[in-house]
Amino acid sequence: MKTAKNLLDERDALQEAEKQGNAGYAENTGLEKGTIVQITNEQHHWFPCLIIVDEIKSWGIRGYITVPNNDREKTNGNAFIRLNNEEFEIVGKANIVYKGDINERY
Repeated sequence: MKTAKNLLDERDALQEAEKQGNAGYAENTGLEKGTIVQITNEQHHWFPCLIIVDEIKSWGIRGYITVPNNDREKTNGNAFIRLNNEEFEIVGKANIVYKGDINERY
């Protein structure tokens, strides 16, 4: 499992590589759409939630968590969030991901 420091080191290396036109951030971190991360920043108001990554940015990720609904007639909702690289660690991979347009949520 990669730590936040590992991700920061990789980010710094990638930013230098991007200046030289090399591979994108996701390829260098192991992050991809559907990766599950856990918030590790104890000061964050969503600590210690698990988040499904939808988009990878040089500064961190945009992702979501599905919120259960007690009414079986209605669909579940999603809560969307942005996290900086130092606020999370990779913990796994989701088998089911949100199919909507996540850009409408930010």
